[in-house]
Amino acid sequence: MTKEVGTTGKKIRGIRRWRHFRRFFTLTDYRDNPKEKQKEDPLWKVRQLIDELNKQAKDMWIPGKFVAIDEQTIGFQGASGMKLRISYKREGDGFQCDAICDRGYTYSFWFRHGPPPTLGPEFKDLELSPTACRVIWLAQRLPNMWTRIYMDNLFNSVKLFEGLYRAKALAHGVARTNGRGVPSTIIQKEEKNKDLAEKLRGTTKAAKLNHNPGCPDVLAVSTYDTKPVHILSTAAESVEWIVKQKKVWSTMEKKKSLFKFLRLNVIEDYNMNMNSTDIADQLRGVYRPDHWMRHRKWWWAYFIWAIGVAGVNAYKTYTCLYEEEKKLHTQGLPPKWSHMQFLEELVYDLLLPGQTRRHVDVLRGVDDSSLAASARSTRSLSSMTGGPTEIEHDFSCPSGVETYLNNNKVHQITKGRMDTNFFNRRLDGQRHAWIHALNKHHCQYCHYVWANEFDDAQRVSFHYKKQNKYKIIRCLVCNVNLCNSCDHEFHGVQLGSSKEE
Repeated sequence: MTKEVGTTGKKIRGIRRWRHFRRFFTLTDYRDNPKEKQKEDPLWKVRQLIDELNKQAKDMWIPGKFVAIDEQTIGFQGASGMKLRISYKREGDGFQCDAICDRGYTYSFWFRHGPPPTLGPEFKDLELSPTACRVIWLAQRLPNMWTRIYMDNLFNSVKLFEGLYRAKALAHGVARTNGRGVPSTIIQKEEKNKDLAEKLRGTTKAAKLNHNPGCPDVLAVSTYDTKPVHILSTAAESVEWIVKQKKVWSTMEKKKSLFKFLRLNVIEDYNMNMNSTDIADQLRGVYRPDHWMRHRKWWWAYFIWAIGVAGVNAYKTYTCLYEEEKKLHTQGLPPKWSHMQFLEELVYDLLLPGQTRRHVDVLRGVDDSSLAASARSTRSLSSMTGGPTEIEHDFSCPSGVETYLNNNKVHQITKGRMDTNFFNRRLDGQRHAWIHALNKHHCQYCHYVWANEFDDAQRVSFHYKKQNKYKIIRCLVCNVNLCNSCDHEFHGVQLGSSKEE
């Protein structure tokens, strides 16, 4: 992609524009003193970006009854004094923040670099750790009182639960047995002998901690599974075994059959509600743009992470709005975009907002019947790209191109199709991708013009158009064979215009 400079008329290639952006991009005021700012805030270079993302994420979402708090990691391969040694994450060494998430939506976060957030005087007597301060700060940003927060054993302790209770939030999760307030009466030790461990399996102990009036009804539970598991909760109302079932292979019936088993309700609640942050991390990591980049500047890693979080949050918002519209309108809605399709359209909308507006105006002018006919697939409503293929083809070699052309039959250009909305993306104004056609292919649009628009004399004079095989290409979006001249005419390109619209 090139861009024309208005004053000089020169065209700048996309790769050069990208290099200029990387070189001169900054998130701070160049007049600030770096040494003084670094002492005040280690993240001063990205503080404005972080604060804005935190604000927008909070304003655009209303969390539900169950949320999760866990760490999110930014991988970083360069040198930085803030980089943490992270051996238990696939992301590797880098930067970490504690984030509160709801069904994959990152609602709020606080990075572990620099001082922890300042809490109110009502928490001063608890002498909370920096981790506990971050958790309570995140809980205080929730709009609803007594939200259930699920966390793993890195966070949970009776002291933290008391602080969350003062912040009008409930907590639930597995806990470590050392120094976290788990009563000694329910602690179970791991048995190394396999036979003895099997006999202990299912052993359950529970205790209700009533000694702290500032945080009543703290429930401590332990059960022996393959290893002992200890749970702390202010959200659980009971401890009971529930019947679960799953399909397992039966050697007697030679097929998968339903198998019933028991599970503690407190463990079931933890398993079902703990993964919101992991879902957000997974969605961010699937289509991240920096797999092939090496970050030499730490703030660039933060910038890419922020783009990923904002993109995932936008996709989760889109899915929720789509489901709400689906409840109100059971028919007439276009197919739902996948995560990849949504991000692709989001990028095109940011690059070419005017083109997206024109596409929306076109769709508004189409009646419901023709719109439904044109929406044969999810991608048919895209203003930029073509429909996905189930088989990938290698266009970098002649054999791959030939295989694609032989296996994919072209769309016929007929008068009925040209008069209707069959080629609904023919005039979208985009440069469609194409490949060279085979020698046996002819220009379909030349033949269409020859058959439908020429009189007898013109057909004789331009007889070559009936089977024009000179420099034929295949449009990968419209799936038709065209010559060089008809490529512009078929796609509505005005060759007489000196400037691109």
